[in-house]
Amino acid sequence: MPWKNGQGETVEIARSPDGEGLDDFDWRVSVAPVVADGAFSMFPGIERTIAVIEGSGMALDVAGRSVALGPGVPFTYDGGLAVHGRLIDGPVRDINVMVRRGRCTGEMILASGPVALAAAGAMLVAYVLEGAWHARAGDEEQRMSAGDSVSSAASPLTLTPGNSSARIAIAVIRGL
Repeated sequence: MPWKNGQGETVEIARSPDGEGLDDFDWRVSVAPVVADGAFSMFPGIERTIAVIEGSGMALDVAGRSVALGPGVPFTYDGGLAVHGRLIDGPVRDINVMVRRGRCTGEMILASGPVALAAAGAMLVAYVLEGAWHARAGDEEQRMSAGDSVSSAASPLTLTPGNSSARIAIAVIRGL
């Protein structure tokens, strides 16, 4: 799917409600390669959390301040602001959790060890960054590898790494 500003491509992992437009979601989780310096898409009314998941990192110019975004460190900002990204040492890949203010809140968790989360009142979306994982949501179990995702809205979600290189990103989205 093209970026909203047309300067790149993104892969949507999950969103609500389902649809095609980039102006009408309540929440959205996506991954994208960033291969050049440039402007980020603006999403008025959206709180955006981003983390570099591959590569050395990038610097974001947000509202007159520069923020160094290293690998594995989530950063949250107002998606309606003009943001310019500068790559530190070559291309990166990032993950984004976007939530519409006034409708829901979002949190990003990056983990390499076992995780157990209660889904009470939340939508949980887990995306495997690297390695093998075992996911359990209620009575359902799933083996996962890089690029796989699992969502749970009604059951607790337990994630167990299958090897020492395993890394996973988890979005926790709560309605207001």
